[in-house]
Amino acid sequence: MRSALAFVAAAGCGSPTRATPAATPALSNETSNESAPAAEANPHRVAGVITVAANAASFVKEGGSIFVIAKKVDADGTPTGVPLMVDKLVWHGSQITFELDERHAMVAGVDLTGEVQVMARFDGDDDALSKLPGDVVGKVRVTLPNSHVTIVLDDVLR
Repeated sequence: MRSALAFVAAAGCGSPTRATPAATPALSNETSNESAPAAEANPHRVAGVITVAANAASFVKEGGSIFVIAKKVDADGTPTGVPLMVDKLVWHGSQITFELDERHAMVAGVDLTGEVQVMARFDGDDDALSKLPGDVVGKVRVTLPNSHVTIVLDDVLR
């Protein structure tokens, strides 16, 4: 139930953000754990770009919702607990920039440091709770802070 409440909150958090083309043309699931000065100034920040893989491009439609969620990971790298930070973006073009920090925290005062999994999901029906065939997911494991994250939407839900 707690997870469902978190996704309901994700659907309404903040205002939708317009896509901003990223300056980095590389398409990769790999990310650097090197922190940029802006990230070092905010130890609770994760930012980067979301792209779409060729195998999923026909599923990701202009104007659709992208939910971005960061969760703590355990020693095995498995996401645990409720989302730490969430945001809802609107897909335009071939990639979109994202940023999660304290403003996107689900619970005030929660520890927003250490290793997290950042997951982006293109949601065809704009409902944060549903995970339907045709939705597209990408995820990456990073250590906060990190400003060089690339998430590739490459897993089409069947």
